[in-house]
Amino acid sequence: MKIAVGGATGRLGRHVAEALTERGHQVVAMSRATGVDIITGSGLEAALDGAEVIVDAAESPAEPAGIIEVAGPREENLVELARMLAARRGTPVAVQGVLDPADPDAEVQATGGLLPGPGTRLAGPTFAERLDQK
Repeated sequence: MKIAVGGATGRLGRHVAEALTERGHQVVAMSRATGVDIITGSGLEAALDGAEVIVDAAESPAEPAGIIEVAGPREENLVELARMLAARRGTPVAVQGVLDPADPDAEVQATGGLLPGPGTRLAGPTFAERLDQK
């Protein structure tokens, strides 16, 4: 599958792009470093040509190309998701959430800055539903 990743050279995006590549997907890395500026749209049309999926891992506003922002059907808590996954796999591990005040994204996370914006289309299965599909 051809997947375009916005912010593919950033702190989060590089890991997303790497994981998708390891799973055999054709990844189109979208970042200013690769000649794609998702803010101005420069290089965006060519980068999206033939892409079946778009992952926005950029730390900037959404793409100007008329792309509908899509998010999971509800807000999830990463610690709870990890606990759910460990329990489902039967892995005897304690998952403990830790807050790091030195984390550069701590304030953004605390104020909901990583949640989808207004007008976002909520879709897809919940994490629990995805686990049930495995």
